[in-house]
Amino acid sequence: MSLYSLRLLPQLFEVYKPTPYEGAREMKVEPAMGPREEGYGVWQG
Repeated sequence: MSLYSLRLLPQLFEVYKPTPYEGAREMKVEPAMGPREEGYGVWQG
């Protein structure tokens, strides 16, 4: 494990752990909705 993964403000990510697969898929879509509504092209893999 690198130094960065131990010191990268883990308190910001505690709300996401553990995230089931379906929950993670839904969370991935949410950040793209705003730019799409503004007319930007957003592609997700």
